[in-house]
Amino acid sequence: MNILLFSTDRIALDATACRVIALNPRIVPTAIRGEKAGAGAYHSENIESFIDTNFIVNRTPVMSQTSSRFKTFLKNRITPKPAIDKDKCTLCGTCVNMCPVNPKAVDYWVKGNQSGPPEYGYNRCIRCFCCQETCPEEAISIDNLLLAKIASHI
Repeated sequence: MNILLFSTDRIALDATACRVIALNPRIVPTAIRGEKAGAGAYHSENIESFIDTNFIVNRTPVMSQTSSRFKTFLKNRITPKPAIDKDKCTLCGTCVNMCPVNPKAVDYWVKGNQSGPPEYGYNRCIRCFCCQETCPEEAISIDNLLLAKIASHI
């Protein structure tokens, strides 16, 4: 497509990428939720000259799924998850600030202060990995869980 997209607004960037491939950002769950959470805005300027309607993508809205305890239990044991290396963490809080979930999935909520690295509430974590992508110290890695490793070999 020969374009580069840059933005300080991650929601606008994702929405613009959707528009470039002729995908309505309203059907992408993170666009609306991100805007409602104050993480950015998915409304943007006219980009008609960049749109490629031949891009192959599923253009149907994501079906709402009811969450169950079993699904959450299974997700937390199969899906890779972010983990903080306490030796590399400088307590800057970038991961906490970048977490789009409300309430935060990574926060100082266990101790209530910054006397130690933030901790994850994996039952809230949507696995967007914004924390890992933005950590200035590269203190967050993605852990592939044992069950996920076994499942990938089946």
